[in-house]
Amino acid sequence: MTFSKKDVTRAGEALINDSLLDDHQLLERTMQILTYWRDSHIQPLNEAHNLLNRFIYRIDKKAFTAKRLKRFESIKKKLKRFDGMQLKNMQDIGGEVVPLV
Repeated sequence: MTFSKKDVTRAGEALINDSLLDDHQLLERTMQILTYWRDSHIQPLNEAHNLLNRFIYRIDKKAFTAKRLKRFESIKKKLKRFDGMQLKNMQDIGGEVVPLV
């Protein structure tokens, strides 16, 4: 199932609403959209991770990288913390970590 950018925006707005837990249907739909949005970042994150590993292993065979998707609670906190932040514009849903050696 896919969702539009408007759906993602509405889900982000619902996520920061404290009464979300009172509306089971809205909560379920919001979580479906949020899961979809996070999952849509997995493939690009995997591609970036693989590309980074190809280059970093040429420099240091013992180096490692880590990847992660932002957790639901972290997304909610960031939406609340930054006025005007929209879920569809959040640029750090997925990320890479490269330890310095």
